[in-house]
Amino acid sequence: MRLIQVICRFSVLIAVITAVAAVTASAITIQSPTEGQIVRDQVKIVVPRASLAPEVASTGFLVVKIDGRFIAAVGLSSTDGKAYSDSIVYIWKSKEPINDPTLSAEDRYFKDGKHEIAVEGFGPNESGKYVSLETAKVSINLQNKVPQTNPPAPIKLRYTFRIGQENIFRFTTYADILSPAGVSLSGGQYPIQGQFSVLQAIEDLQSGGTAALARYKVDKNGFTQLYGNVNMIAYTGTPLKSVYKIVNNTGRTLEDNVLSQTVEATVTDTLVWLPSRLVQVGETWPCTFKLKLEGLCDLTDFTGTSTLEGLEWEQGYKCAKIVSKVRGLPNFKFLEEQENTGLQNMPYGQVVNQITAPYATALSWAEGTDTSGGAAGASGMSVVKKKKPKIAGPIDATITSYFAYETGKLIKNIITMEFQSTLAAETIAGLQQRVNVSGGNIPSLMTGGESYTMPSGPGIYGTAPLGPSSYPTSATPTSSLATPGSGGITGIGSGMGFDDTDTSQQSIKVRLTVIQELIK
Repeated sequence: MRLIQVICRFSVLIAVITAVAAVTASAITIQSPTEGQIVRDQVKIVVPRASLAPEVASTGFLVVKIDGRFIAAVGLSSTDGKAYSDSIVYIWKSKEPINDPTLSAEDRYFKDGKHEIAVEGFGPNESGKYVSLETAKVSINLQNKVPQTNPPAPIKLRYTFRIGQENIFRFTTYADILSPAGVSLSGGQYPIQGQFSVLQAIEDLQSGGTAALARYKVDKNGFTQLYGNVNMIAYTGTPLKSVYKIVNNTGRTLEDNVLSQTVEATVTDTLVWLPSRLVQVGETWPCTFKLKLEGLCDLTDFTGTSTLEGLEWEQGYKCAKIVSKVRGLPNFKFLEEQENTGLQNMPYGQVVNQITAPYATALSWAEGTDTSGGAAGASGMSVVKKKKPKIAGPIDATITSYFAYETGKLIKNIITMEFQSTLAAETIAGLQQRVNVSGGNIPSLMTGGESYTMPSGPGIYGTAPLGPSSYPTSATPTSSLATPGSGGITGIGSGMGFDDTDTSQQSIKVRLTVIQELIK
């Protein structure tokens, strides 16, 4: 009898241990980061798929929260329904602003210190309703700021050059169309886009290494995309010649087009001006940045003042965060007088400019438009001339730069500007119709996984351009871009004058962002 009782108790114990083990095996787990780990910038959150409850792993999804605040919902399978990995990985961009307009400018950013990461697994309950079934939490120590001495010591910021050094900077442009009240008219998408890369190669050193002869060359695979119509820059007649400059180690151009024998070519600046003296956080210095967006904007001088905002981590580098408030008078090509060749009537998302000349656009930045055209163009299609924009005042822009002061490299520039314009009513209606038809997704080339910070274009420097059949006809844009600074995108062009007598034109805002990243 005693033996039977012992066997029964042992069996019950085994059953309990087995049940506990089963529960433990299916309990959702955060593999990375670990408890108390120091993290910064882009934080990789890893959840093993094997730790998910069956209801979550099969048809559910995960929700990521920071300090109890919703950050993202993460799907567990690809579009074909297949699992894409043994782990679910989400990158928390800890330096991006919190998407909550009720917060103050200061509170929209996560501060250094202790934070709690929570991952909830959602799946169907007995009635088929999706509910939170399991939760895992971990506390981390966020350290985006670089510690400084007390009192802070001044810092010397200088670019480092060496013969044979090659860097490639990728420029990606997004522009959204907004109502005067600031509401997106494109469903939060980007009807105006562009991307190109610039090679910067150091050919020789001068003045003991404090200056260099640098060669700049624009990537032949650059493109623009306006309302779904794609233009490859290499086919628009734009010369993609090498430009030689002598630049010093503070980023200033001492001599431009030094080896030009014929027509002088132009290229955008890639280096922001650094101070010529030692500086501390909060100190300022004058700056100039010559911006050229291939296919979108001619070379424009932006001048103003730069401020050393602080020292923080960016993409694994200790960086000086420099914020420049500048002003310039850009000549946007999508706002110029152009021929309307009927391209806007082509299938949405189609490559329209492999050979032909200017693309069409309905944007005007002028006191009305001239529609007195109507004569047949070279292609036999109707031609409509638009007046060249009359700019009543310059545009304010903000350039947020991350300079790796230990290695002497510029890691990233984020350029933002916002200005008023007008747009044809029929274009607005067509834009919104396309958003409705596509379910809110405007076709975009700039999707892909090369960079988590921003999408990638049809090809990077040195690769062959894709053929028309390779371009997608629909896509979902990647994550939204971060807006640096204290309060989102700032800098509205002042003094703009418009003629409101033309009822076919509606007042709008254009919000434009340029991301310059060091990719090599």
